[in-house]
Amino acid sequence: MRTDLFGSVFRIRDKASYAIHKFFQERDYVYAHTPIITGSDCEGAGEAFSLGPEGFFGTEAYLTVSGQLHGETAMMGLGQIYTFGPTFRAEESFTSRHLSEFWMAALFILHRFSGFGIFLAAGSGIVSADFIFDFLS
Repeated sequence: MRTDLFGSVFRIRDKASYAIHKFFQERDYVYAHTPIITGSDCEGAGEAFSLGPEGFFGTEAYLTVSGQLHGETAMMGLGQIYTFGPTFRAEESFTSRHLSEFWMAALFILHRFSGFGIFLAAGSGIVSADFIFDFLS
């Protein structure tokens, strides 16, 4: 943070995180913290980074590729929730469009319809800078 570039990056990340939390909190979503270290590949979203042969306390473990499994569980108990945290993908790619680590916001809503049972609505994605600046304006 001792250079203007890194200071600017951290300030932008601060404002982006604030805007995401503000957006969901103002709409009565509950923030569900999901684990970063997990034993599951979740939705099969991509290759997971392994924690190595010893794993996590002797158990096979990975860096998360998504908070979806834990988000769905939290939604069943808490109602409409959102997750926001780091996500890791280990695909071997050397393009400028590939991210190995990024922060993902996801929302989970449980709808009940008479005669139709339960419907899960979930959405996730990387929030664009345009969204952040429009939201803060």
